[in-house]
Amino acid sequence: MKNLLIACLLFTISTTAQTQINKGDILPAGTEIILYLTHDISSKHLSAGDFVQFAVLNALTAKGKTIIAQNTYVKAHVANVKKARGGGNKGTLTLTMDAVLTTNNQSIPIFYHTETAGVDKRTEQWMIGMFMFGLALFEKGGEAESKAGAVIKVTTTQAKLLNFSSLSKIIDDKENLMFKKLIEASINPCGDRPIKPKTHNDPQYKQTKRYKSYKKSLREWEKCMGEK
Repeated sequence: MKNLLIACLLFTISTTAQTQINKGDILPAGTEIILYLTHDISSKHLSAGDFVQFAVLNALTAKGKTIIAQNTYVKAHVANVKKARGGGNKGTLTLTMDAVLTTNNQSIPIFYHTETAGVDKRTEQWMIGMFMFGLALFEKGGEAESKAGAVIKVTTTQAKLLNFSSLSKIIDDKENLMFKKLIEASINPCGDRPIKPKTHNDPQYKQTKRYKSYKKSLREWEKCMGEK
């Protein structure tokens, strides 16, 4: 089931994105670029001025050249952040982006501005407060959070003249393994069950390092899965 979910997610996202280039090798304004978040983020752990890292999901290509390579890192600026507070007040997180680099290090201006909010629990806590004032005072709303692998769309903000002669050639389409691993981890953070090593007819195999290592990994996996 896990593999089917991963396959469905990856099937809907192609490995490259062909774009139309106007006469004069100009990348048009409004060109869409798909990015994904490379790590979990939360308003609980971020401050205004921090950076959050995204990466390009699909290589942007045209005329036999790669304009923006797959997994090119893109920094997002934390413009504003409010942590969840007592009384059920939700946390908020505002991100902005400025540019993405081409394969020949040209800076392409992009636009992205969004505010993520946690769960607002103020009404819920007001109802609780009618009966348990102390609890309502200290209960927090939800933090603003996004998980690694979250996909967003950004657009170029102005037409950009490209130097095609120095851009990288298109590499054969390849599956984005970095993104796939993030999706696998989000669907099954514990990973697959450790494989028991072969005994090789050794009556003392349970005393071997490989078996002890297997048992340790198995205990950690079972704890993660909630089986122990």
